[in-house]
Amino acid sequence: MGILGYSNGKFNLTIKGAVLMSKAVDNTEIIEHYQGNNLYESIVDGLRKAGLNMDNLSPENLSAADEFHIGGTEATDFVCDKVGDFAGQKLLDVGCGIGGPARFISNRMGCEVVGVDLTPDFVRTGNLLTGLVSMTNAVTLMEGNAAELSFPPSSFDAAYMMHVGMNISDKKGTFKEVNRVLKDRGLFVIYDVMCLKEQQLTYPLPWASNKEGSAVDAPETYQSILEAEDFEVTEIDVKRDFAVAFFENMMKKMEGGPPPLGLHLVMGSNTALKVQNVHRQIVDGLLAPVLMVAKKRIQK
Repeated sequence: MGILGYSNGKFNLTIKGAVLMSKAVDNTEIIEHYQGNNLYESIVDGLRKAGLNMDNLSPENLSAADEFHIGGTEATDFVCDKVGDFAGQKLLDVGCGIGGPARFISNRMGCEVVGVDLTPDFVRTGNLLTGLVSMTNAVTLMEGNAAELSFPPSSFDAAYMMHVGMNISDKKGTFKEVNRVLKDRGLFVIYDVMCLKEQQLTYPLPWASNKEGSAVDAPETYQSILEAEDFEVTEIDVKRDFAVAFFENMMKKMEGGPPPLGLHLVMGSNTALKVQNVHRQIVDGLLAPVLMVAKKRIQK
């Protein structure tokens, strides 16, 4: 486990043999890993099997299937708390998946959220789910590359990224683009799984079937790149204990088989193995979700 300290204006996570930079990951491989068949239809079928009223759904009803980062809605609450009060303003969701956090945050804050994701099926599914909960005026998901955003400069009041960096090898290009589209002093909140030790990981993991699809980096790498791209990192919080408790609770619930709504709808038939692998490597101190807050410096 790393030790977090602060000196000379920097948060320093002391990690023995920390990975400094991930290798390149092909976007096609990422899309193939996440692309599924009939994802929207599977989620709707799960909602019906769970006995939910399809004519009166809320974002919370979808959370078992659309909040597939470690900690679910509780972790999304962490991000909300760091972003602060942005009622009536415009937020960017980098790597939005099927839009669970975007709908949750928009519903809680009363803000507009625009999400970008590489995976066409995620974007299609997410927009259909947004329609199911009558939020199309507040949440829009679009296909795109986080390192090549199509928005004009200073388009967003704040941005966040949840469990996305593990698939982004070009973090420099991504953070540069996020900085460009943020307004001065705009917040960028990151909640990613990061590497705490330099050691070979065991696959499959929720974000990659093999090492070729994984771009896990250390917290100090994130901080270094963010600061090089005109962000000030103001907080780093390693959520290892939170993650261990979350996965232990999840695995207990899965002992009797998957529920009608759950991560298996997105992760596929080997969901249990992916969960076991990431849980074990968090317990062993190799990985942990990390909450990081950065602020765009004022452009002179």
